[in-house]
Amino acid sequence: MSSHSPIRLRGGEDEALADEPRDYSIAEAAALLGLSPATVRRRIREGTLEASKIRGAHGDEYRVELADVPLALGRGPFALEAAGIVELLKDQLRDKAQEVAAKDRQIEEGIRSLVRLQDAKDREIADLRARHEYLRGQLEELRQFTKQLMEWLKGRNSLDGPRDEVEPA
Repeated sequence: MSSHSPIRLRGGEDEALADEPRDYSIAEAAALLGLSPATVRRRIREGTLEASKIRGAHGDEYRVELADVPLALGRGPFALEAAGIVELLKDQLRDKAQEVAAKDRQIEEGIRSLVRLQDAKDREIADLRARHEYLRGQLEELRQFTKQLMEWLKGRNSLDGPRDEVEPA
């Protein structure tokens, strides 16, 4: 069990409401306490928040007993005890750290995917460059062959001598 102190609210007109017990869903309790639903569940397991399990429309669900929470939000100022504030802030910080760690993992996986994609593109570019060089070499060989063929044809024509062209009738 944790060393968390149960959260108690005090102050202003909210004290009059403390005598009227009320239970909340995990989501409602989380919103009222400024915690995430995961933290509310953890605090229920640790025993720092009282809750009862009831049969709901979709199966068993927890109802969090927060007699010290006002029945309506914004109904008046209330303050958490100092220890409650510290625990609340620690819980919120832990929740945010977990969120950041999850986002970091997503970013790292995204970077790994981009690196794999870049590597594949680099290989594709290298293949295209190799093909380009091969085709450039083939073109140069064809140019040389064409040049030699033209020279051979010129030489053959000069050996045969001038040709008499017959004009068409």
